[in-house]
Amino acid sequence: MGGRTTSTSELERKASTLFRPRFFRGVHAAGEDVPDTGDAHCFIKNVMDRPPGLHWVCIYREDGDEVLYDSFGRTPTSDNDLHFFVGMGTTETDAEQPVSKAAEKQYCGQACLAFGLVCQQYGMSGARQI
Repeated sequence: MGGRTTSTSELERKASTLFRPRFFRGVHAAGEDVPDTGDAHCFIKNVMDRPPGLHWVCIYREDGDEVLYDSFGRTPTSDNDLHFFVGMGTTETDAEQPVSKAAEKQYCGQACLAFGLVCQQYGMSGARQI
């Protein structure tokens, strides 16, 4: 973690120390199904459905509702790299920033972990305000 994109194993390892048991459901490729068990939980997905990954996003689920967090504040469309997530609710997008591959902008994995912590503490009401 630092001046490069965070790996799947780094995210999994850090999540195991941050989240209560069964809240965090892992790190997945975009096309991979993560079953909804009915209880509040979050997981991280890459926007790619195969390696190498491109960008991490986080999904939080609670009581049959789900919200997508993208550190760039974008809404999924069929024309952008979030096309696997079209139709999902999103966090507030008023803080949208330019998509960048610059080293200082490669914190998407860490931002997803932070979003998960907000969800764990404040639930859906906190998730929707990010």
